[in-house]
Amino acid sequence: MERVLARNKRAMMNGVHLRKVILIMKKQSGFTLIEVLIALMIIAIALAAAVRATTESIRTTRHVRNVTIAHFIAMNVISEIQTNMLPLSSSNNPARGKTNMLGQDWTWSATIQSKNQFDLEKIEVKVRLKNKLITTVTGYHAP
Repeated sequence: MERVLARNKRAMMNGVHLRKVILIMKKQSGFTLIEVLIALMIIAIALAAAVRATTESIRTTRHVRNVTIAHFIAMNVISEIQTNMLPLSSSNNPARGKTNMLGQDWTWSATIQSKNQFDLEKIEVKVRLKNKLITTVTGYHAP
């Protein structure tokens, strides 16, 4: 046993054994260029999917926000008509107005249709944002 240790010490002193160990370590350590490129490609695909999902989520959130605000504006207009705060004629000329809500200018138009069998007038309010129809809300009014 002592002979083996002595021989290993001599070999290490000569650097022969040490050089072999270093060469083996150099061959086995690190990644090849292909492995790095494949890993980067996988990361790029995953990040692209995450960015797309985030963008879609933002777009959906904006749409829901706009529909909610437009519905709120339409319900306010219907309430004003029902409480006679906003007078409307029964003619074909719709009432028009602008409302600024949450930093955006919204336009609306309200029309009243003729009375039905229950003696109620149908109110239809259309709300637009940048000339794009967002929602239409229907209510009724007892004249």
